[in-house]
Amino acid sequence: METKKDVIFYVSLFIQVSYIASLASVIFSLRAVSSIALPGILAGSVVYNKIETGSLFNKRLINPILAGCLLFYLMQFTGLLYTNNTEEGWRHIGLKIAILATPVALCSSNYLNAYSYKKIMHPYIYLLIVCMLYCLFVATVNYYRNNAGVSAFLYHQLVSPVLFHAIHFSILTFAGLTYVLETFRKKNYFINYVVHSLITLLFLTFIVLLSSKLIIVFSIVYLLFYILRVAFKKTNRKLIYTSILLGLAAIGIVFFTHNPISQRFDEIVSGDIKGILKQEKFKPGDYFNGLQFRILEWRFTGEILTENDAWLTGVGPGDAQALLDKKYAETNMYVGDPAKGATGFLGYNTHNQFLESILQTGIFGLLAFGLIAYGMIWMAIKRKNYQVSGIITLILLYSFNESFLETQYGIFIAIFLPLFIYYGTEPANSPSTATAVQ
Repeated sequence: METKKDVIFYVSLFIQVSYIASLASVIFSLRAVSSIALPGILAGSVVYNKIETGSLFNKRLINPILAGCLLFYLMQFTGLLYTNNTEEGWRHIGLKIAILATPVALCSSNYLNAYSYKKIMHPYIYLLIVCMLYCLFVATVNYYRNNAGVSAFLYHQLVSPVLFHAIHFSILTFAGLTYVLETFRKKNYFINYVVHSLITLLFLTFIVLLSSKLIIVFSIVYLLFYILRVAFKKTNRKLIYTSILLGLAAIGIVFFTHNPISQRFDEIVSGDIKGILKQEKFKPGDYFNGLQFRILEWRFTGEILTENDAWLTGVGPGDAQALLDKKYAETNMYVGDPAKGATGFLGYNTHNQFLESILQTGIFGLLAFGLIAYGMIWMAIKRKNYQVSGIITLILLYSFNESFLETQYGIFIAIFLPLFIYYGTEPANSPSTATAVQ
């Protein structure tokens, strides 16, 4: 007859596999697996908690980020009361159930801690390595055989073999990098020192190639803080020198050479900002750099809310995108060519989660997202851990750059990763609290 310890072992193994499957499904864009893995984490966690504590409720469920996610999700239903597109409103409700389900799944047991986190993160690092090498292989083939040019190694085109968003993959890579650096500092090497150094270099290189200005700069800053952190430990001089060389190499590549990546940084200061805020009409051929477009979204969001008298409640998730598309057309921005199947700016959201929240659900929605942001800050302050602070700071900065709660993988990155790393860095009382296979 199986003992309680045996049952916990098998349940822990099931949860561990579900976590790894969830991470793998995101890395390789396996949506079907992703839709199964999260319910697996939830079911396994509930059973684990019941066996361990005798209750279905875990104290981890009482936290501000879950409260914010619940309030944010409930706000999606209010839009149905005044939307002109009920079908689109229900689509948002179906998509954003993950905003609520994700924290519930991760907070339903004490399974996740430093002991079990290591058993999940090691496969995660290897999965990232496999994906990176595969993407580099495809890019090399395209470069030499298909004359794709150097662009095959950059930005969205680099991760196109796995159908993934370049910036999202950059964040996944940064999350892996923080773990690799932490294990580097503790001398818990992947195989040996040389291999671990090569993995670190691969992750840094990939972040640079993916060309996200925000994440490149943030990674360099994080690396400099890391160097200062280990500089006080004389036993880590070899590690310090390696890290400094890697950091200086990354800085040199990005800022001091003429290349497609540095050109993306040059764009920031090359455009007219004040002009687009005042200009009533544009030309379809007008180019907007990333900063100009996001500034323009601030203008359009304010105009839409004012025109619809919707600052308090928003225009509803079902109507927000349609009203933005209308703005693009009214201001004569490029809206595509039906004959070529091009859609231009149509379908582009606000690229800012704060703006998207107030546009869809008004000030109440903005407050709900603010509670989620507060929950993340609360976690960073409470844990006082570099990995936790790093990923949370990056995601909060990214929220000004992208409406990440509008996509399945964006929700994973914004909600799953912070909670996963937060609980994964919680000290384990004993190995018995996470008895997955070693």
